[in-house]
Amino acid sequence: MRLIALLGIAFVTAAGTPTTATGHADALTETALTPPIDDYPRRIGVDVEAYRFELTLSDDTDRIVALSTTSLLFTANGVADFALDLTGPRDDGTGMTVSTVSIGGAPVNYVHENDVVTISL
Repeated sequence: MRLIALLGIAFVTAAGTPTTATGHADALTETALTPPIDDYPRRIGVDVEAYRFELTLSDDTDRIVALSTTSLLFTANGVADFALDLTGPRDDGTGMTVSTVSIGGAPVNYVHENDVVTISL
């Protein structure tokens, strides 16, 4: 097992309609007595320990600049990539655009498509 303590993702989003992560079940479904159905796909071999978000807001633009730092614990050997849900840019100006991804301060390759950022380790 290995720990990557600082996985930094810098992204920009336009203000407006709130953007949500994809794939999560609602907190409660039909009634308060019905538990949610958790069919969210798990990331095998990776355990997210913590997220930290730094946001920069400006009165001059409708953009939010953010830095996300994620602490990961790898629970299996041989994990070659890691995926995070992040809504991509939309035609209406909502969504987020990833500008850089780094591990321990060093840039790494990533792909952001279909609302998922896949990071090469």
